[in-house]
Amino acid sequence: MRYFIFSFFIGLGNILPLIANDSLPFRTGCGAGCHWKHQQIGEPIDHSNGWRKAWFKSKQYYFDHKSSKDVQGNPWRQRLLDLDIPEDEISDGISEGWVYAHCNRKKVAFGNPSDSNVFDAFDKNGNLIKGSVNRSTGTYYQRLCPYSD
Repeated sequence: MRYFIFSFFIGLGNILPLIANDSLPFRTGCGAGCHWKHQQIGEPIDHSNGWRKAWFKSKQYYFDHKSSKDVQGNPWRQRLLDLDIPEDEISDGISEGWVYAHCNRKKVAFGNPSDSNVFDAFDKNGNLIKGSVNRSTGTYYQRLCPYSD
């Protein structure tokens, strides 16, 4: 039995790298009881100027205390409707778009870098930026530049 368990974990160790895939969803926070699930759609596309891009789909979830479950959608929807914000101006909690990374410059852009703000993937101490208050740029960078240091 001891050898079976040992063999099982050895086999599992050989299989896990095959399962690990950059297109698997990952989460970032958006406040208490709130998170985003991000899914990379397709392989990254390299550009001659050093940027690479991938399409990401993101869905917002919030914890519903009545059902004790995560619910997909905009947690502030009802509050915004109560404030007379037109329904067609309220996000449904789903967004899609290109995310760009420059692996040599260690930068990330949410949209075309020439048309949008470009953000650092690392802080001044060289740590990957994973905090959602900073848009989790390091987490996207890791997905798009997995072999960069």
